[in-house]
Amino acid sequence: MNHTACFVMALSSILSASACSSTTGGQGQGDSGGPGKDSGHADAAPADAFLGHWTCSSMATTMFTAPAGTPSKSTNIVALVVNTDDGKGNITSVHTPEDGGTLCTFHVKLGADGKSATFEPTSCMNASGGATTYTGNTWTLKSPTSYDTAFMYDFSGKTMTGATLTGTGSGSGTCTKM
Repeated sequence: MNHTACFVMALSSILSASACSSTTGGQGQGDSGGPGKDSGHADAAPADAFLGHWTCSSMATTMFTAPAGTPSKSTNIVALVVNTDDGKGNITSVHTPEDGGTLCTFHVKLGADGKSATFEPTSCMNASGGATTYTGNTWTLKSPTSYDTAFMYDFSGKTMTGATLTGTGSGSGTCTKM
């Protein structure tokens, strides 16, 4: 079974169908509107281009502060993302790692230009049983089907031997509409 399709189906069942819509509240767009279609009206595009289902791939570099002497590490991160909007530019972005790990919900504010967005600081559970706090995250729309993401974070957790693990990191990547 396709894990991406399974994730999208499960997550979509959690979110309301109208919140996942790529139209501006369904105001007269019906089946002729939507992504990639021009209904001949200047306002046919969605108000928030970040809405929908996305696959995001990022490279993150982590600098460890404890245990002392732990070398930095670069990691490729793949996540499945569902973005919804309340119609006022307040985006809820639900992320899950490709391996089906713990969901993380971000609250994001759409920029006045409609092509950028910034995150509120958000803490999520990480794989080592600690917390990752995202402190400076942005999105920049590249096209109707992709956006760039940049992020900074602090984290804590435990090593496999039970030692405290802490550090900071940053990364960037691209999200592609599914």
